[in-house]
Amino acid sequence: MPQKPLPLRPNRFRRHWGLAPHTVFLNHGSFGACPKPVLALQAKLRREMEAEPVQFLWRRYEERLEPARRALAKFVGADARDMVFTTNATSGVNAVVRSVVRTPVLLSGGERGGDEEVLDKARMAMEAGALGLIFGRNTWQREHDESLRFIARLRELLEKYPS
Repeated sequence: MPQKPLPLRPNRFRRHWGLAPHTVFLNHGSFGACPKPVLALQAKLRREMEAEPVQFLWRRYEERLEPARRALAKFVGADARDMVFTTNATSGVNAVVRSVVRTPVLLSGGERGGDEEVLDKARMAMEAGALGLIFGRNTWQREHDESLRFIARLRELLEKYPS
């Protein structure tokens, strides 16, 4: 039997999304609904790409990314020449972890993974020279006893890598 939708208070930002009227979307950004202006820009870019695929994807690729690179660099206080884009957060973290030598690396975020997958990522980071790790949902979005067991396994792994 379908549940009765929660009563929604009108929200001045809701008009910017094409969500169904009774959808309450609480995702924090890993995927999901895009604001209508973003969808419009995506459609415009797809039309441009389909009209001249080689120009769009090969010859003008870097120059199209440059404004975003500069804006991101300004936002994080970095030099635009030091900014790179990756296909997703996991690819970016892997690129950083595999390229550093005893440099502090902060790992945060990422999708919820199984114990072995998360411990594997921790092992890779430590072998690449990370001096510490941060785990959120992979540690605390579990039952209390399960969290404690996972932390014990993580601690056992980290003790193999003296700083």
